[in-house]
Parts: sequence; C-alpha cells; structure tokens
Amino acid sequence: SGFVTQWAYGSRDVAKRWVYGQFVLRRVVRVLVMSWISLVVSVVLRELLHKEPCWGEQAWMCVRCFAMVQPWALPPGFSAWEYSFCPNPTIWTVASLLPAWLLYPFVQRAVNTLATLGGGWALLAALVGLWALSFFSTLATAVILEVGSMTPVDQLLPLAIAAEEHGWD
Repeated sequence: SGFVTQWAYGSRDVAKRWVYGQFVLRRVVRVLVMSWISLVVSVVLRELLHKEPCWGEQAWMCVRCFAMVQPWALPPGFSAWEYSFCPNPTIWTVASLLPAWLLYPFVQRAVNTLATLGGGWALLAALVGLWALSFFSTLATAVILEVGSMTPVDQLLPLAIAAEEHGWD
C-alpha cells in the first residue's frame, strides 16, 4: 500500500492544506466508508446466523472496530488472539494503514526536503537513525521489563560482579 500511495501521489505536494483534504477524501474516506459498510453487513450476518453478535460483552470491541482502533491496544492480561473479536476480522488491515495514510503527506514532505538538502546520504543517515531509535527503544523496554521482574538482590548482584571484575570501588 505504501508503494501504491507513493506511486499515485509522489509527484504532488500533498501536505498543502487543499491537496491534503483531497488526499484524505480520496484515499482514506473511500476506504473507511467501504470498511464500515462491510462491518455493518458482518454484524447483520452474524446476528442472523447467531454467531457472536455485537451485543453484550462484545459491544465494546465492536465499537472499537468501527473506530478503527481495535488492533492498536490490548487491555492488560489479554492476548491478541483472545481480544481480536471484530465482526469483520480483516478490518485490522485498514486500522493499520489509517495512521500511515494520515501521516503520509507530512512524511513525504520531510523525505523530499531531506533529499533536496542532503541527497542520498542524508536519507541513509535518517534511515539508520530511525532504525537505531526503534532498536534501542525496544531494547530499553526489554531491559526495563526484565529488571522490573527481578528481586532487589538480583538487581544488585550483576552490578557487584561487574564492579569486582573491573576493580571499581
């Protein structure tokens, strides 16, 4: 989808206010309307077939599906499989693409500006920087979660061993 979006809109400055509005109407609203229609049809068919209707316990998840936020946040203690109910499960695709479509004009402008100012090396440096940010934030999260699960003695022991090995007092 990113390739198709760039192919269709790459030569235009879609970050301009009027062009951005047209982009959102053509790209996003058209897909959202079709997605909502498919959700309504799915809810009706599930109700007619008596399969997991959108009432009762499932109502909140159905609302989240219609708002296109269901795949983005899981309540604590739920796995993706347990919490993935949606009348039309393929909605996750649109929900995943929606932020990318809304941000595309601004990312396109930033990439074009960077390419104009610094060329391919600037783009490569930005790409490596974004990768490093992603990698190290994921690493930091893993370390924080691991350290948070240790007891205080377990936290001090590796520090004490490292201090002894390096001769730190």
